Amino acid sequence: MSWAKVKYIKNLSEKVLSGTLNLRTIQYASDQEVINILTQVKGIGQWTAEMFLIFTLGREDVFSHGDLGLRKAIKNLYKVEAPNEIIAIVDKWSPYKTYGSLALWHSLDNRP
Repeated sequence: MSWAKVKYIKNLSEKVLSGTLNLRTIQYASDQEVINILTQVKGIGQWTAEMFLIFTLGREDVFSHGDLGLRKAIKNLYKVEAPNEIIAIVDKWSPYKTYGSLALWHSLDNRP
């Protein structure tokens, strides 16, 4: 483990121990509030917070526009790359964007 990651884990631990970050109540916050809270921790960015929403909190309406795999899958399946075109496609999936994300990741695993 790199020293940078050690610092990030220590920063996360300090925030949890001090009560600045309450992992018991974060589940009741909105998606954007969770992202805002988590990105205050050194080493946690937008993508990590979105993955936390999907895989830890089980939120159903999350699409990570910063995820390279999702962008690649959209490009492969829809033949679009422009951010506004991707947003137009993904917005139609609401309130189940997470399921679209999972299907896109799965499409990358099953390519011939």
